[in-house]
Amino acid sequence: MCLLGVWFYLSSRSVFLPGWVPIVALCTAIFADASGLQPLPFVIMTEMFSFQLRGTVATLIMAISLATDFALLKLFAPLNTWIGYHWTFWLFSAICLSNVFYLIFCVPETKMRSLEDIYADLEGRGKKKGNKVEDSGA
Repeated sequence: MCLLGVWFYLSSRSVFLPGWVPIVALCTAIFADASGLQPLPFVIMTEMFSFQLRGTVATLIMAISLATDFALLKLFAPLNTWIGYHWTFWLFSAICLSNVFYLIFCVPETKMRSLEDIYADLEGRGKKKGNKVEDSGA
């Protein structure tokens, strides 16, 4: 997305750039979304919710995803006329980058962990605090 913003910015300044650059950048962005951010809520859902809640949570995830897609499609044209193509794609890349930092720093690792450990992380209780309580009781 950032590369698309750079391409549109340089094109608006009459700098010649190859026409394949935005195609490659857009294909890379679509591949990154489809292989990373898009399926992530479903992976987390299977590890955080019981079997009885997964259908409801999956419906909620799809509704939020579709609402976000709808808002994105409705805002794209007005943003382009208001701030230009390059700023629109730079804004989208900033949102994507902030999502990556949110995932790295706020979403707990769920691989090979019990549901109780994951909920303890989400509630702010770390493993060390839980281990100290268990060790002192033994």
